[in-house]
Amino acid sequence: DYIMSSNHMLTSMVLSTKGAILAHPNPSKATYNVHTSEASSWNMIWPMLDEASKERLNMALQMLPYSKERTNTLELNVEGKECVVALSYIPELEWVGFSMLNIKDLVSLYDVRYSIGIFLLLAFLSAFVAYWMTEQYLLKPITDLSRVAKSVSKGDYSVRLHRFLDRDDELSDLGYAMNEMIEKVESVTLDAQERYRWLAENSQDVIWVMDTQGKLVYISPSAERLRGYSVEEEMAMALEDTVCEESLPVIKEFMGRAIEEIKKGKIPIIPEHRVKQPRKDGTTFWAEVNVRVLPYFKDGSICFIGVTRDISERIKAEEEIKQLAFYDPLTTLANRRLLLDRLDTTIHACHRKKILGALVFLDLDGFKPLNDTYGHQIGDELLVHVAKRIKSAVRIVDTVGRYGGDEFVVLLPDLGPSKEAAQEIAKTIANKIGTLISEPYILSVTEYRLTASIGVVLFGESETDAKTILDEADSAMYQAKEAGKDCVIIKGALV
Repeated sequence: DYIMSSNHMLTSMVLSTKGAILAHPNPSKATYNVHTSEASSWNMIWPMLDEASKERLNMALQMLPYSKERTNTLELNVEGKECVVALSYIPELEWVGFSMLNIKDLVSLYDVRYSIGIFLLLAFLSAFVAYWMTEQYLLKPITDLSRVAKSVSKGDYSVRLHRFLDRDDELSDLGYAMNEMIEKVESVTLDAQERYRWLAENSQDVIWVMDTQGKLVYISPSAERLRGYSVEEEMAMALEDTVCEESLPVIKEFMGRAIEEIKKGKIPIIPEHRVKQPRKDGTTFWAEVNVRVLPYFKDGSICFIGVTRDISERIKAEEEIKQLAFYDPLTTLANRRLLLDRLDTTIHACHRKKILGALVFLDLDGFKPLNDTYGHQIGDELLVHVAKRIKSAVRIVDTVGRYGGDEFVVLLPDLGPSKEAAQEIAKTIANKIGTLISEPYILSVTEYRLTASIGVVLFGESETDAKTILDEADSAMYQAKEAGKDCVIIKGALV
């Protein structure tokens, strides 16, 4: 009590290495909840010092843990008084015993000859007071707190604090708070585990974790609904068994790229992938896979965490939208938009490869009387038959489209560099189309015959755009009609 009293020559306290006052003769100046409170609320020693003293003490506090000497002395201006200060480091807690003596009191009481002895006495007393206080009131309770905190950090929520709880001080309050916190953390953790397990088991998506070798570490029970395999069967599978052959390179590529990025110290961002997966019943489906990388797993290894979702219905809807956007709903042939796009692409390809292509434009002769007599439904039935016959007359690489009404267009790419050979191929295909169209049609209400007027134009020799080629083919088709119908004209020449 004599030593700690600020009314006598020697004043001692305990500091943290950051300057927080942990013990002081005046309890109101001490910080008792330094481990649980914000740093801004701590009682610090810095306001007691002038700027030069702050710098000297801060340097001493920072260097003391690394110094071979656990005790150090220096002069500081504390609350306007020049003092001799002894610092003693307590490595177990990383705390510092702080004892100071007013220099004026020192000079008035002792001869300068005894200054060295007093310095040593100060150091001894400071170390003794700091050790006794920390051992009696702080070290043992904090050791217990540390032990319990480490157990909780490892997931053991059964531990509790029992010692020093009967004391009426801040550490006792902290002990009760620690026990209450453990109980709440245990309750919240169990609730969260139950909630996440419920989500994983009932989600339509499949949640999984995979190591860098393609081996599953975890997969949610929802996998059985998606692929038909049990969790045990999924866990035993190799990567090659979980995706179809055509999708396996996609998976291996993004895994390899991600691992290389991590080796470079980067966290990779893996885009969404669509992969085809097999089901236990032998069918397949398309899935969307979202993957993230966990660079540091429990054992320090890399793993992938992902979510797999069945997108079969979405792909079906996308195909339907694509069909409506680019294909004629009646005949399923390419519509005008898709025809123009492919014609433009073919024109550029012909110029680049120095080859020729051709466009066949045909209009049905005698289609209107069928519509007028039997109605549009029968007319549509005939158009479907016509579309099938045209498709059967062309090559696989050719594009057949319905341009509008009873007009059809056939795009013939890659006819070679020779104009004569290209013209011969185009003429042969056009004549075959005309022959097939002129054969009788057995419709639901009648048998019907009609013919087609066909115009053909070659392209690729000069810079010509798609609209010009279409206009020339259309013009050739009208020349065929004026020539008596049921014939083929290649840009002005009857063939």
